[in-house]
Amino acid sequence: MVIDTNIKDVLLRTIRQDTRDRVKLVLCAVECAGNRALLIRLLNINKPGARSAFLVCDDYRQIPDDQRADFEKLGVDVFERKHLNADVLHTLIEGHVAERLQQPAAAQTTSAEAIGQRLMDDLDNLTDLPTLPQVYHRIMQLALNSNSDLKDWVEAIRLDPMSSAVVVLHARSPAYGFQSDVNDIGRAVVLLGKRTVKDLVANEAVKRAFSTVGEMGFSLEEFWFHNASVAFAAHLLSFPLDEEKWNSEMRRQFNSFQLKADDVESLKRINLPARLKFDRAQQDPFIAALMHDIGKAAMIQAYPGLFPLLVEEMENANWSKPMLAAEEEVAGGVTHTAVGEILAKKWGLGDALCQVIKNHHRIGKRPGLTFLVGLANIIGQALYPFPQKAKFPLAAALRDGQLKNAQAFLPKGFAEQEFIQTDEFLELARILSPAIKSLTTEMWASVSQV
Repeated sequence: MVIDTNIKDVLLRTIRQDTRDRVKLVLCAVECAGNRALLIRLLNINKPGARSAFLVCDDYRQIPDDQRADFEKLGVDVFERKHLNADVLHTLIEGHVAERLQQPAAAQTTSAEAIGQRLMDDLDNLTDLPTLPQVYHRIMQLALNSNSDLKDWVEAIRLDPMSSAVVVLHARSPAYGFQSDVNDIGRAVVLLGKRTVKDLVANEAVKRAFSTVGEMGFSLEEFWFHNASVAFAAHLLSFPLDEEKWNSEMRRQFNSFQLKADDVESLKRINLPARLKFDRAQQDPFIAALMHDIGKAAMIQAYPGLFPLLVEEMENANWSKPMLAAEEEVAGGVTHTAVGEILAKKWGLGDALCQVIKNHHRIGKRPGLTFLVGLANIIGQALYPFPQKAKFPLAAALRDGQLKNAQAFLPKGFAEQEFIQTDEFLELARILSPAIKSLTTEMWASVSQV
């Protein structure tokens, strides 16, 4: 038996792998400091049926009706203290602890699919997940058709004032060198081109979707910078290097990277897009990489109180543990990849993007979009870690050329894949990092002003 006064301590005892199998009964007083709803929901997802939870209060009116309804959905009974006498407590212990201790330990057969279904049910029942603005879906639909009329792009963006402002502001950026002041959305779309406009709309949409997340320690700016840097890394790593096939927009894009002649030759020598046989006309690396970590923000919004625990877990490990490992340790099945896949399905992002969101930490041996985003994420984590204060070893590993010192932060399967050698990847990271930082900062200058 253990008595704690803080929900965080109770949560860690009931979720951590080394103690969770010994927990059979949880009695949580409403006076216990912390988020009791988080405790009950994680108990329900990670080990349903193996333990029981009860909420104890002086009076039912201490608990708002909507919260009590949520607890009832999770099978949590509420006891008033005046009814929780010695006999009742003895019955609870006999029925929920003693009987379970006498039963042989059940084999752990819970599948990833089962945990995913519990998450889906939990998020459906208890959380209003963020949505993407309608303009995003319309622009992505137009982007699928290379022959789509720019007038349709202008019409779609004009109906969304925030997206219009972002596009016009970006067109005014000195980086593009347009001589005249750009004030009209139609002219801005023509000058920037479809790909840049699509990326701007997507960036603004993601920022807007998570603008209401108010969890302690969460910074939307830090979250955005990481995802945008991974998106630009994926964009540059997959950029086709056959100049004869470039159109005027692609040539302008490549020139904006401001790469040295020797670096361009190195890119062509390694030629990662050709090795991966990557077709940017069929799959969009920028959008996939931009969306790869949406599960982090969705999880933070859906499970208030969990993010500070994750940060504390990583900090206590001296930042030697990536966030995914902290999630698996502290929250079991509630990982940003699992939550992200659920959100991606709700947003209708399609199978390819769902797979990237679910599997970007395990790239496997096959080339493709997930492989590419997995590589881009290594660079993005080094340039803009999330949270920003994290002292993850990736930045030093890329700088010193010693990836062996950051193995825990590499996607599973990186060492076994045969498409790019470690020294080649380090060379690409060195060459592209300045351009990635410049493009990310430039994009933020536009989306942060609306």
